[in-house]
Amino acid sequence: MTKPIATKVVDTIGSDNIAIPYGLIRTVRWGMDRLGLYDFFSDFKSKGVPLGIVVEVMCVHLLEGGSSMSACSRDLSSPLAKVERTYGWGISYQTIKRGLDDLGLYFEETLDAIWDGILRLYAPEKTDVYIDGSHVPVSGSKMSGAAVGYGGNGVQNQIQFVVAMLMNPGLPFKIEVYPGNWNDPMQYSDFIPQLMLFLKKGSMIVMDNGGADKNILSEITDSNMRYLTRKEVNKSDRTAVKELMESMVYLERGVGCIRRIAKNGKTTYWFFSVDKYIRSRLTAERNAQIAADRLKASLKKKGNPPKQTNLLSFGNTEFYETSIQEYEYQTKIDVWSEEAVEQVADLFAGSMCGWFKLESSHQMEPLVALHTYRRRNDVEELIKSIKNVASLKPLRVWSSDTVRGSMLVSLLAQLFVCMLREELPGDFVTKMIDGKMVKRLHKPSTETIARSMGHLTVAVSVDRIGRISRVLCNSEDVSKQCMDIIEGKKG
Repeated sequence: MTKPIATKVVDTIGSDNIAIPYGLIRTVRWGMDRLGLYDFFSDFKSKGVPLGIVVEVMCVHLLEGGSSMSACSRDLSSPLAKVERTYGWGISYQTIKRGLDDLGLYFEETLDAIWDGILRLYAPEKTDVYIDGSHVPVSGSKMSGAAVGYGGNGVQNQIQFVVAMLMNPGLPFKIEVYPGNWNDPMQYSDFIPQLMLFLKKGSMIVMDNGGADKNILSEITDSNMRYLTRKEVNKSDRTAVKELMESMVYLERGVGCIRRIAKNGKTTYWFFSVDKYIRSRLTAERNAQIAADRLKASLKKKGNPPKQTNLLSFGNTEFYETSIQEYEYQTKIDVWSEEAVEQVADLFAGSMCGWFKLESSHQMEPLVALHTYRRRNDVEELIKSIKNVASLKPLRVWSSDTVRGSMLVSLLAQLFVCMLREELPGDFVTKMIDGKMVKRLHKPSTETIARSMGHLTVAVSVDRIGRISRVLCNSEDVSKQCMDIIEGKKG
């Protein structure tokens, strides 16, 4: 696309010097060009600043670590910034706000364009995906979708979102926004049918126990798709594990598995991990000690009844139970005895401590199922990166379109960095795995790439007669490799 310059502003440039985020600008422009998004966005806005340019500057601003779009407009307000960053266009806060509204309005069409671009560029043989969700705290109860819900280990005003990424290549391509008080099954019930419209038949959807609802799993299999999900361990699992214990097989260091295959191919896996047992046990002991300390603090002295507010602030524990309506409490374990914490830790940890359960719609070798599910960490890291790298911070927009538009900009910013990482050659490193030295391909994380490209700046200065000079600063090994990709020098 030819990017028009609205006006020549060299004659009006002052003497102030600026540093522009050259690496991030090149990253975003490269991603936009590769996916064909400049031309795509030109179809939705014919007057004023092209929508593709507005999206570009918002993505760069997020990758710089900014989340305030009013700050974004201020950064672009100087004549020199207009020349170097916006092709001469003046981009105000209202222009950015309208851009977010437009992105929300054309949300589904944009996701379709992203998916078409990924298919064209990478032609994945399979479309197996990971999905996961998270939340974003918000300020302002008038925001569309904002509701009080549980997230971040507490109850807060928030909105929620679910994101999907391909296993290979590891690229995010779909996101959706939900009210802050929706639970995981409600979100997944809406998200997964939409997701399956993108996928090839037979694709596998990997998710945590939020997607383990039987209705969701039935819809996946009825659509000729497959799934792998974690399920909560319950009482019936203790019986099954006891009965099938002799069939346990060793998989890798400290991990064993019991597998049960149903007639229709649905497979249940019970894994025991020594590392998980130790972590769970330490967590149980720590939580038991916290509960004991809080209860002791509320009692003040042995034999005194606790204050109602103190008890209700941290809920019932194995030490006691309380009734809110009549404020009655019944001690179950003597918190003052030395053995109490150990006894409660046993109860907190449970008899299935160290065990976790997976279920697949089809037969998979236990080690393959385990490694596939472990790679779900990729989408967890993606969400973390969306929040940190793409600066998805507490939103201050109220309408449904602007909320979805903000989410879409964050997805795009993250996608461009992921595309860059996907195309880096990487290096082979040797690691000790299960007692063996194994070579594995290693690439920098998206956080490292964004940070290195963020350091790559151009210092721009103007002399008294209006001549502009530019000096490239802070080039690093990672940013050099990335610029080789962007400039078509790889291979």
